[in-house]
Amino acid sequence: MQSKNAPQEKKVARPAHHDEVEALRDFIEKHGMVVLVLLCLAIAGVTGFNYIRSRNERENLQAVSELGNANTIPALEEVLGTHGATAAGKLAVLRLAKEHYNAGSYDLALAKYEEFERDNPNHEFADVATIGRLHCLEASGQVEQALDGLTGFLKAKPKHYLAPQATFAKSRCLEQLGRLDEARIALEDFLTDADNEDLRSIAEEQLKTVNRKIKHKQAGITSLAVQPALVPPAMTPPPFNPLIPSTPAASNVAPVVAPKPAPAPVKEGAPVVTPKPAPAPVSKPAPMVAPKPAPVVTPKPAPVVAPKPAPVVTPKPAPVVDKPSTIKP
Repeated sequence: MQSKNAPQEKKVARPAHHDEVEALRDFIEKHGMVVLVLLCLAIAGVTGFNYIRSRNERENLQAVSELGNANTIPALEEVLGTHGATAAGKLAVLRLAKEHYNAGSYDLALAKYEEFERDNPNHEFADVATIGRLHCLEASGQVEQALDGLTGFLKAKPKHYLAPQATFAKSRCLEQLGRLDEARIALEDFLTDADNEDLRSIAEEQLKTVNRKIKHKQAGITSLAVQPALVPPAMTPPPFNPLIPSTPAASNVAPVVAPKPAPAPVKEGAPVVTPKPAPAPVSKPAPMVAPKPAPVVTPKPAPVVAPKPAPVVTPKPAPVVDKPSTIKP
Protein backbone atom coordinates (compact mmCIF):
# COMPACT_ATOMS: atom_id res chain seq x y z
CA MET A 1 0.00 0.00 0.00
CA GLN A 2 1.35 3.26 -1.09
CA SER A 3 1.68 6.00 1.36
CA LYS A 4 -0.50 8.99 0.99
CA ASN A 5 2.55 11.18 1.01
CA ALA A 6 4.19 9.34 -1.96
CA PRO A 7 4.52 11.53 -5.09
CA GLN A 8 1.88 10.75 -7.82
CA GLU A 9 2.74 10.50 -11.56
CA LYS A 10 1.37 13.34 -13.67
CA LYS A 11 -0.53 12.39 -16.88
CA VAL A 12 0.81 14.20 -19.97
CA ALA A 13 -1.95 15.29 -22.45
CA ARG A 14 -1.43 14.11 -26.05
CA PRO A 15 -1.49 16.85 -28.67
CA ALA A 16 -4.65 17.06 -30.80
CA HIS A 17 -2.85 16.72 -34.12
CA HIS A 18 -1.40 13.42 -32.99
CA ASP A 19 -4.90 11.95 -32.87
CA GLU A 20 -5.67 13.26 -36.37
CA VAL A 21 -2.53 11.71 -37.80
CA GLU A 22 -3.39 8.41 -36.19
CA ALA A 23 -6.90 8.54 -37.63
CA LEU A 24 -5.56 9.33 -41.13
CA ARG A 25 -3.09 6.48 -40.86
CA ASP A 26 -5.84 4.08 -39.90
CA PHE A 27 -8.01 5.28 -42.81
CA ILE A 28 -5.18 4.80 -45.32
CA GLU A 29 -4.48 1.32 -43.99
CA LYS A 30 -8.12 0.36 -44.39
CA HIS A 31 -9.08 2.22 -47.62
CA GLY A 32 -5.76 3.16 -49.19
CA MET A 33 -6.21 0.98 -52.28
CA VAL A 34 -9.67 2.39 -52.98
CA VAL A 35 -8.40 5.97 -52.68
CA LEU A 36 -5.51 5.21 -55.02
CA VAL A 37 -7.82 3.71 -57.64
CA LEU A 38 -10.21 6.67 -57.46
CA LEU A 39 -7.33 9.10 -57.80
CA CYS A 40 -6.02 7.32 -60.88
CA LEU A 41 -9.48 7.32 -62.42
CA ALA A 42 -9.85 11.04 -61.83
CA ILE A 43 -6.52 11.78 -63.48
CA ALA A 44 -7.38 9.54 -66.41
CA GLY A 45 -10.78 11.23 -66.77
CA VAL A 46 -9.30 14.72 -66.89
CA THR A 47 -6.65 13.62 -69.38
CA GLY A 48 -9.20 11.88 -71.59
CA PHE A 49 -11.54 14.87 -71.50
CA ASN A 50 -8.76 17.20 -72.60
CA TYR A 51 -7.78 14.83 -75.38
CA ILE A 52 -11.35 14.49 -76.67
CA ARG A 53 -11.88 18.24 -76.53
CA SER A 54 -8.67 18.86 -78.44
CA ARG A 55 -9.60 16.27 -81.05
CA ASN A 56 -13.08 17.78 -81.44
CA GLU A 57 -11.59 21.22 -81.89
CA ARG A 58 -9.28 19.96 -84.62
CA GLU A 59 -12.16 18.17 -86.36
CA ASN A 60 -14.34 21.27 -86.16
CA LEU A 61 -11.62 23.42 -87.66
CA GLN A 62 -11.23 20.93 -90.49
CA ALA A 63 -15.00 20.92 -91.02
CA VAL A 64 -15.11 24.73 -91.15
CA SER A 65 -12.37 24.75 -93.77
CA GLU A 66 -14.12 22.15 -95.93
CA LEU A 67 -17.47 23.91 -95.56
CA GLY A 68 -15.96 27.17 -96.73
CA ASN A 69 -14.70 25.49 -99.90
CA ALA A 70 -17.91 23.56 -100.61
CA ASN A 71 -19.97 25.36 -103.25
CA THR A 72 -21.93 22.49 -104.80
CA ILE A 73 -24.54 20.06 -103.53
CA PRO A 74 -22.23 16.99 -103.73
CA ALA A 75 -19.48 18.85 -101.84
CA LEU A 76 -21.91 19.92 -99.11
CA GLU A 77 -23.26 16.39 -98.81
CA GLU A 78 -19.71 15.11 -98.35
CA VAL A 79 -19.06 17.64 -95.57
CA LEU A 80 -22.31 16.65 -93.91
CA GLY A 81 -21.48 12.96 -94.13
CA THR A 82 -17.97 13.40 -92.72
CA HIS A 83 -18.49 16.12 -90.12
CA GLY A 84 -22.21 15.98 -89.41
CA ALA A 85 -21.74 15.98 -85.64
CA THR A 86 -19.68 19.18 -85.57
CA ALA A 87 -20.92 22.76 -85.42
CA ALA A 88 -19.87 23.24 -89.03
CA GLY A 89 -21.82 20.11 -89.96
CA LYS A 90 -25.00 21.69 -88.64
CA LEU A 91 -24.43 24.75 -90.79
CA ALA A 92 -23.87 22.44 -93.75
CA VAL A 93 -27.49 21.33 -93.40
CA LEU A 94 -28.67 24.92 -93.90
CA ARG A 95 -26.28 25.49 -96.79
CA LEU A 96 -27.46 22.30 -98.45
CA ALA A 97 -31.10 23.31 -98.01
CA LYS A 98 -30.49 26.64 -99.70
CA GLU A 99 -28.65 25.02 -102.61
CA HIS A 100 -31.57 22.62 -103.13
CA TYR A 101 -33.92 25.61 -103.14
CA ASN A 102 -31.84 27.47 -105.70
CA ALA A 103 -31.85 24.36 -107.89
CA GLY A 104 -35.65 24.20 -107.76
CA SER A 105 -35.77 21.07 -105.55
CA TYR A 106 -38.20 22.57 -103.06
CA ASP A 107 -39.15 19.26 -101.44
CA LEU A 108 -35.51 18.43 -100.67
CA ALA A 109 -34.90 21.94 -99.36
CA LEU A 110 -38.01 21.75 -97.19
CA ALA A 111 -36.87 18.42 -95.73
CA LYS A 112 -33.46 19.84 -94.79
CA TYR A 113 -34.91 22.95 -93.14
CA GLU A 114 -37.33 20.79 -91.15
CA GLU A 115 -34.45 18.49 -90.16
CA PHE A 116 -32.48 21.42 -88.77
CA GLU A 117 -35.49 22.75 -86.86
CA ARG A 118 -36.18 19.32 -85.38
CA ASP A 119 -32.60 18.54 -84.36
CA ASN A 120 -31.56 22.03 -83.22
CA PRO A 121 -34.56 23.80 -81.66
CA ASN A 122 -32.35 26.07 -79.52
CA HIS A 123 -29.68 26.81 -82.13
CA GLU A 124 -28.91 30.44 -82.90
CA PHE A 125 -29.91 29.78 -86.53
CA ALA A 126 -33.17 27.98 -85.71
CA ASP A 127 -35.14 31.01 -86.94
CA VAL A 128 -33.15 30.94 -90.17
CA ALA A 129 -34.41 27.41 -90.76
CA THR A 130 -37.96 28.53 -89.96
CA ILE A 131 -37.95 31.32 -92.55
CA GLY A 132 -36.31 29.00 -95.07
CA ARG A 133 -39.03 26.41 -94.53
CA LEU A 134 -41.73 29.03 -95.09
CA HIS A 135 -40.02 30.13 -98.31
CA CYS A 136 -40.14 26.53 -99.51
CA LEU A 137 -43.84 26.33 -98.76
CA GLU A 138 -44.41 29.50 -100.78
CA ALA A 139 -42.32 28.22 -103.67
CA SER A 140 -44.09 24.85 -103.76
CA GLY A 141 -47.53 26.47 -104.00
CA GLN A 142 -48.60 26.09 -100.35
CA VAL A 143 -49.17 29.83 -100.12
CA GLU A 144 -51.86 29.80 -97.42
CA GLN A 145 -49.70 27.71 -95.10
CA ALA A 146 -46.67 29.90 -95.78
CA LEU A 147 -48.72 33.04 -95.06
CA ASP A 148 -49.93 31.66 -91.73
CA GLY A 149 -46.36 30.84 -90.69
CA LEU A 150 -45.00 34.24 -91.74
CA THR A 151 -47.81 36.08 -89.96
CA GLY A 152 -47.15 34.12 -86.77
CA PHE A 153 -43.40 34.74 -86.98
CA LEU A 154 -43.87 38.51 -87.39
CA LYS A 155 -46.38 38.62 -84.55
CA ALA A 156 -44.07 36.75 -82.17
CA LYS A 157 -40.82 38.45 -83.21
CA PRO A 158 -41.57 41.84 -84.80
CA LYS A 159 -38.04 43.16 -84.12
CA HIS A 160 -36.18 40.06 -85.30
CA TYR A 161 -33.36 40.63 -87.79
CA LEU A 162 -35.25 38.41 -90.26
CA ALA A 163 -38.49 40.38 -89.88
CA PRO A 164 -37.87 42.42 -93.08
CA GLN A 165 -37.44 39.30 -95.15
CA ALA A 166 -40.52 37.76 -93.56
CA THR A 167 -42.47 40.94 -94.38
CA PHE A 168 -41.49 40.82 -98.04
CA ALA A 169 -42.41 37.14 -98.26
CA LYS A 170 -45.75 37.83 -96.58
CA SER A 171 -46.48 40.58 -99.08
CA ARG A 172 -45.74 38.23 -101.98
CA CYS A 173 -48.09 35.60 -100.53
CA LEU A 174 -50.85 38.18 -100.19
CA GLU A 175 -50.28 39.21 -103.82
CA GLN A 176 -50.61 35.64 -105.02
CA LEU A 177 -53.82 35.24 -103.05
CA GLY A 178 -55.25 38.41 -104.58
CA ARG A 179 -55.30 40.29 -101.27
CA LEU A 180 -53.63 43.33 -102.75
CA ASP A 181 -54.83 45.91 -100.22
CA GLU A 182 -53.39 43.85 -97.36
CA ALA A 183 -50.10 43.49 -99.24
CA ARG A 184 -49.98 47.26 -99.75
CA ILE A 185 -50.69 47.96 -96.08
CA ALA A 186 -47.98 45.53 -94.94
CA LEU A 187 -45.38 47.28 -97.09
CA GLU A 188 -46.51 50.78 -96.13
CA ASP A 189 -46.33 49.87 -92.44
CA PHE A 190 -42.83 48.53 -92.97
CA LEU A 191 -41.71 51.74 -94.73
CA THR A 192 -43.04 53.81 -91.83
CA ASP A 193 -40.41 52.45 -89.43
CA ALA A 194 -37.62 51.27 -91.77
CA ASP A 195 -34.44 53.34 -91.75
CA ASN A 196 -32.15 51.05 -93.75
CA GLU A 197 -31.80 52.40 -97.29
CA ASP A 198 -31.37 48.97 -98.90
CA LEU A 199 -34.47 47.61 -97.20
CA ARG A 200 -36.47 50.71 -98.05
CA SER A 201 -35.48 50.35 -101.69
CA ILE A 202 -36.71 46.75 -101.77
CA ALA A 203 -39.99 47.63 -100.08
CA GLU A 204 -40.59 50.59 -102.41
CA GLU A 205 -40.03 48.45 -105.52
CA GLN A 206 -42.40 45.80 -104.23
CA LEU A 207 -44.97 48.45 -103.30
CA LYS A 208 -44.83 49.84 -106.85
CA THR A 209 -45.66 46.37 -108.14
CA VAL A 210 -48.60 46.04 -105.74
CA ASN A 211 -49.98 49.47 -106.67
CA ARG A 212 -49.61 48.68 -110.36
CA LYS A 213 -51.54 45.43 -109.85
CA ILE A 214 -54.27 47.32 -108.01
CA LYS A 215 -54.63 49.74 -110.94
CA HIS A 216 -54.71 46.88 -113.43
CA LYS A 217 -57.33 45.11 -111.37
CA GLN A 218 -59.48 48.21 -111.32
CA ALA A 219 -59.08 48.44 -115.10
CA GLY A 220 -60.04 44.80 -115.56
CA ILE A 221 -56.56 43.36 -116.09
CA THR A 222 -55.94 40.62 -113.55
CA SER A 223 -52.91 38.79 -114.91
CA LEU A 224 -50.04 41.05 -113.86
CA ALA A 225 -47.06 38.97 -112.83
CA VAL A 226 -45.72 38.95 -109.28
CA GLN A 227 -42.38 40.68 -109.37
CA PRO A 228 -39.50 39.01 -107.53
CA ALA A 229 -38.02 40.82 -104.58
CA LEU A 230 -34.65 42.48 -104.95
CA VAL A 231 -32.62 41.32 -101.97
CA PRO A 232 -29.02 42.47 -101.36
CA PRO A 233 -26.54 39.77 -100.39
CA ALA A 234 -25.36 39.59 -96.79
CA MET A 235 -23.34 37.17 -94.73
CA THR A 236 -24.57 37.78 -91.22
CA PRO A 237 -27.89 38.50 -89.56
CA PRO A 238 -28.95 42.06 -90.34
CA PRO A 239 -30.64 42.32 -92.74
CA PHE A 240 -30.42 38.88 -94.40
CA ASN A 241 -28.76 35.54 -94.02
CA PRO A 242 -27.21 33.52 -96.84
CA LEU A 243 -28.61 30.27 -95.46
CA ILE A 244 -32.19 31.00 -96.53
CA PRO A 245 -33.66 31.69 -99.97
CA SER A 246 -33.77 35.36 -100.89
CA THR A 247 -36.16 35.44 -103.86
CA PRO A 248 -39.48 33.81 -104.65
CA ALA A 249 -39.64 30.74 -106.82
CA ALA A 250 -39.58 31.31 -110.54
CA SER A 251 -42.40 28.81 -111.03
CA ASN A 252 -44.78 31.11 -109.17
CA VAL A 253 -44.23 34.06 -111.49
CA ALA A 254 -47.20 34.23 -113.83
CA PRO A 255 -46.64 35.46 -117.39
CA VAL A 256 -48.13 38.77 -118.43
CA VAL A 257 -51.06 38.08 -120.77
CA ALA A 258 -52.92 40.88 -122.50
CA PRO A 259 -56.70 40.51 -122.13
CA LYS A 260 -58.53 39.39 -125.28
CA PRO A 261 -61.54 41.48 -126.38
CA ALA A 262 -64.87 39.81 -125.76
CA PRO A 263 -66.62 38.58 -128.95
CA ALA A 264 -69.64 40.56 -130.13
CA PRO A 265 -73.00 38.92 -129.34
CA VAL A 266 -74.59 37.07 -132.28
CA LYS A 267 -78.31 37.60 -132.89
CA GLU A 268 -80.47 34.58 -133.52
CA GLY A 269 -81.32 34.05 -137.16
CA ALA A 270 -78.69 36.51 -138.36
CA PRO A 271 -76.41 35.17 -141.05
CA VAL A 272 -73.02 34.22 -139.84
CA VAL A 273 -70.49 36.43 -141.53
CA THR A 274 -67.00 35.10 -141.57
CA PRO A 275 -64.61 38.01 -141.66
CA LYS A 276 -62.21 37.87 -144.53
CA PRO A 277 -58.62 37.92 -143.56
CA ALA A 278 -56.95 41.19 -144.30
CA PRO A 279 -54.57 40.93 -147.23
CA ALA A 280 -50.99 40.89 -146.23
CA PRO A 281 -49.37 44.18 -147.13
CA VAL A 282 -47.03 43.88 -150.07
CA SER A 283 -43.98 45.88 -149.58
CA LYS A 284 -42.70 47.63 -152.71
CA PRO A 285 -39.07 47.12 -153.40
CA ALA A 286 -37.06 50.21 -152.93
CA PRO A 287 -35.73 51.65 -156.21
CA MET A 288 -32.17 50.83 -156.90
CA VAL A 289 -30.16 54.01 -156.99
CA ALA A 290 -26.69 53.65 -158.32
CA PRO A 291 -24.30 55.50 -156.13
CA LYS A 292 -22.63 58.42 -157.86
CA PRO A 293 -18.92 58.00 -158.19
CA ALA A 294 -16.98 60.43 -156.21
CA PRO A 295 -15.27 63.03 -158.42
CA VAL A 296 -11.61 62.42 -158.96
CA VAL A 297 -9.71 65.44 -157.96
CA THR A 298 -6.26 65.65 -159.50
CA PRO A 299 -4.01 67.56 -157.24
CA LYS A 300 -2.47 70.57 -158.94
CA PRO A 301 1.28 70.45 -159.09
CA ALA A 302 2.95 73.05 -157.10
CA PRO A 303 4.49 75.83 -159.31
CA VAL A 304 8.18 75.46 -159.85
CA VAL A 305 9.89 78.65 -158.89
CA ALA A 306 13.31 78.96 -160.44
CA PRO A 307 15.71 80.52 -158.08
CA LYS A 308 17.00 83.87 -159.24
CA PRO A 309 20.71 83.85 -160.01
CA ALA A 310 22.73 85.93 -157.72
CA PRO A 311 24.02 89.06 -159.45
CA VAL A 312 27.68 88.80 -160.52
CA VAL A 313 29.56 91.65 -159.09
CA THR A 314 32.80 92.33 -160.94
CA PRO A 315 35.25 93.88 -158.61
CA LYS A 316 36.48 97.21 -159.82
CA PRO A 317 40.27 97.47 -160.30
CA ALA A 318 41.96 99.82 -157.99
CA PRO A 319 43.05 103.01 -159.82
CA VAL A 320 46.76 103.26 -160.58
CA VAL A 321 48.19 106.61 -159.66
CA ASP A 322 51.57 107.42 -161.01
CA LYS A 323 53.30 109.70 -158.66
CA PRO A 324 56.26 111.57 -160.02
CA SER A 325 59.37 110.45 -158.44
CA THR A 326 61.11 113.03 -156.49
CA ILE A 327 64.77 113.12 -157.20
CA LYS A 328 66.81 114.98 -154.85
CA PRO A 329 69.73 116.68 -156.39
